[in-house]
Amino acid sequence: MKVLLVEDSLVLSNLISESLKENGFKCVTRTSSLGALEFLESHKTDVLITNLHLPHISGEELSQIVKEKFRIPTILTSKDYAISDSKNFDGFILKPFEVEELIEMIELVARKNQSLRPQDMR
Repeated sequence: MKVLLVEDSLVLSNLISESLKENGFKCVTRTSSLGALEFLESHKTDVLITNLHLPHISGEELSQIVKEKFRIPTILTSKDYAISDSKNFDGFILKPFEVEELIEMIELVARKNQSLRPQDMR
């Protein structure tokens, strides 16, 4: 499964990306919402993971655009966000989190998105 990770902290982005790769995921990273949208124009992605606080477009807004335009399930991460009635994302993880928690969330939102077959999960 191909994951697009949008995280403006390079240290955190590298840690998460390497952990996902060690667990069998293909992971591409971008540091901004605009970079993510540019990437999605020409690359297939199964799940988007995005930080809430990003330059230019917030993670929540990015999630909404990606769901509408590309039909990709999204997971929002944040250290200071209270889940409200937002429908812009499929999953939410409060930072800090364990990689296992993120993997479970990726698999959960992928299962909800009927376009992925179970054998395509990793």
